[in-house]
Amino acid sequence: MAILSKKSKNVKSKNQNIVHVDKDVYLSHFSALKYWNFPLVSQYYKNIIDSNKMCEVLIRSRKDYFIDNGIKVYLNQMHFPENGLTIRNNTKIVSPYLLFLQISEKMDILETILLGNLLCSKSDGPFSQECVDYFKLKTFVKEAKGHKGRQKALRALKYIKNGACSIMEIFVHMFFRLPVMLGGRAIEGGCFNYQVVLTKELAKALNKEILFIDYCFPDKKIAYEYLGNYHNQSVDQDSKRNLALKRMGYDVITISKSQLYDKNNLQQLLLHVQKLHKKRNYIRTKEYEKNFHKLWLLLPRN
Repeated sequence: MAILSKKSKNVKSKNQNIVHVDKDVYLSHFSALKYWNFPLVSQYYKNIIDSNKMCEVLIRSRKDYFIDNGIKVYLNQMHFPENGLTIRNNTKIVSPYLLFLQISEKMDILETILLGNLLCSKSDGPFSQECVDYFKLKTFVKEAKGHKGRQKALRALKYIKNGACSIMEIFVHMFFRLPVMLGGRAIEGGCFNYQVVLTKELAKALNKEILFIDYCFPDKKIAYEYLGNYHNQSVDQDSKRNLALKRMGYDVITISKSQLYDKNNLQQLLLHVQKLHKKRNYIRTKEYEKNFHKLWLLLPRN
């Protein structure tokens, strides 16, 4: 659905009804999420986006309210920080920053953290730009005083980072970094797709000058590599890559899909990681098991 930037007599809803609105209307919530079409976000929320038949829009004034069976209208008359609303390709739409607040209002804290990391992911590999910059997102949320979902969003931002290139990297980060009460192991210092510049000798052997580590702790030189399905076709290259990282002084730990999707294997992996990072294995909160299970259930099942 297109919400025209100039006032229009007719706006089509998804069910093709004609709404005579001459209104100030912005695509919002999951309709905006679908429109922005950020790769990892669209991939993770595909089922929700595909099943959402109701077009969601935002209006700023009661005089702009209208009723249509195919459109859900949200009224928000509060002040928005700069970049809350935008026009893209002649379509009025909420910005990704406001979108984060809108959707996080309907989510729990774990889902909000996941959404933030997905929004701040890179659209086309480690050399590309983030879809949404973490620091701009944080500034927007801080300035959005009084808006619903703001406190939850501020809490979530403590565990959101720029630069993930895959959904599974984000889950590795969350299982490692989140505090115990949120189902993680409180291991700080990790970053997505850390760049390692190879020595001339290693660069010649691998025919590349730079390697990117999926999830890295640079200070401790510990590298975690997630083995997705495509790694089955690149065993030889992966072996050379891991050997190069080891020669650069990194302790390389590979993580397989089965280790994340099997809860017992995942717990063993996390115990090993805690030991590697010299983190005491203490879990004294009842919230851990509940939130660990909720986080595990958020893993993509497609």
